[in-house]
Amino acid sequence: EGGTKAMGNTAPVFWEEPPPLFRLVAAAPLTKEIEATSEAIKALPIGEPVEVLDWDKKDEAGHSRLRVRTRGGAGGGEERVTGWLAGPAGGEAAILKLEPRTS
Repeated sequence: EGGTKAMGNTAPVFWEEPPPLFRLVAAAPLTKEIEATSEAIKALPIGEPVEVLDWDKKDEAGHSRLRVRTRGGAGGGEERVTGWLAGPAGGEAAILKLEPRTS
């Protein structure tokens, strides 16, 4: 979750801020590609913690999409998965809620 990281021939980065942590407020499929019709790779339940990697990208139909990474299970028992979530459409409620990071 962040830490020391050397980058190229320049001075090392001593702290890299981890991505913001969010929780789903609605169940949603995580898709492999940005298009909403792409293969679903995981069904994310309400309350699933995710890190948002890319905000407000548009698919071919012009719908908002978010690239996220799941946190994995407690103790690292479950693999982290990166994929795409549908963003809220005009007039819809948000699907993510910002959570304070505990680790």
